[in-house]
Amino acid sequence: MSDTILRAEGLRKHFHVGGGFMAEAKVVRAVDGVSIDVKRGETFAIVGESGCGKSTLARLLMRLLEPTEGAIEFEGRDIAGIRGRDLRSLRRDMQFVFQDPFSSLNPRMSVGTIIAEPLNADGTVNYVAHLNARLSEGVTPGNNAAVMLLQVIDPYPPEDDAESGERQALRAEMARLLGLDDLPSLTATLTRLDVWAEKHQGFREQVEAAVSQPWSRADYPNVAEWIETNRDALGVAVAAAKREHYFYPLVTITKPPKMLSVRLAPLGDYSDLVKCLCARAMLEAREGQIDEAWTDLSSCHRLARLLTNAPDLVSLLHATALEELAARAGAALAGSGKLSSAQARRMRADLDSLPPARSVVDSIAYGERYMFLDMYQTLYRAGGEGLGQEALPESGKKMRAAFDINAMMRQGRRWYDFK
Repeated sequence: MSDTILRAEGLRKHFHVGGGFMAEAKVVRAVDGVSIDVKRGETFAIVGESGCGKSTLARLLMRLLEPTEGAIEFEGRDIAGIRGRDLRSLRRDMQFVFQDPFSSLNPRMSVGTIIAEPLNADGTVNYVAHLNARLSEGVTPGNNAAVMLLQVIDPYPPEDDAESGERQALRAEMARLLGLDDLPSLTATLTRLDVWAEKHQGFREQVEAAVSQPWSRADYPNVAEWIETNRDALGVAVAAAKREHYFYPLVTITKPPKMLSVRLAPLGDYSDLVKCLCARAMLEAREGQIDEAWTDLSSCHRLARLLTNAPDLVSLLHATALEELAARAGAALAGSGKLSSAQARRMRADLDSLPPARSVVDSIAYGERYMFLDMYQTLYRAGGEGLGQEALPESGKKMRAAFDINAMMRQGRRWYDFK
């Protein structure tokens, strides 16, 4: 690849003015014999007084004007004489930024945002697409724990409020974002805690006791049966915990996409999986299966750490609560008096090797910041109906008149900036 991206040699543009009956036409030499050589990555400035031909030269280089004479090369290709489809194709690779910033650059966005951010058709920022791109870096279907967890948890079950056509569209969009043709089939369905609690009085209290201390099958037979019912689902969860990444995509089918329309990951189901694993670990501890008990608890720790990769504070706080649950069960296991020194060292080594949790600062600086910014641009674009509220006629125009969107977006960015 050549170091020179743009070259012009002997470029001339002459305009014939005046003339007519018994009058001689005059020639204005707007550009007369200009040669330039612009290197890749270089900023090239043309400086001159008003009327010296700077804008005419720029239009020639962009092929908005036909040169009277001379050669123009872009990326090593002679473009001075191209026409039609070839010229239209060329213009996809060249951008003209005019002197009027309000005509060329959106004043509500930084230059970096305009260049790099995914944009909606109306020119607003697609924060959903940006977050998905950021969160999915390095993620594949083979290293994503969320893909395995979808084998036991249906993200859009039939009892969902969404219409069947909407569920189908949501499932297709989630599969696309995960890099799959279709979502995984349910190989083992998780039986939720609340379903079991409806059948057995006092079941929730029994689970709370079973996750925090060693217990026997005789102590809580219903809990033991719940664990056995979910045995296959727990096996999938343990396998998912061994994966390197967790990316549960932000899915919406609204046009344009809105952060407020995105559904969070099934945090309640994740909580039931971790509680079931912790309860099984405490049962295994009572029965002397220390290695098996720690495998379950270390899986809970890893799942909780993986879940912190979600962009929102709700998921982060939920993951923190799940890790606390695993830590309390681990403390009960360590204090049971049944660990060998080798098993204790393994516990310590496994805890030390856990992946780092995503910080609260990251969640606020990205997920929560984008939620705020998207909410305000939605209000500005569509008024109250943009947030799903019943709106008055012309509400979008009234909303735009009610506040300064520029000031609000700038203030929002300052609120969410952390050092």
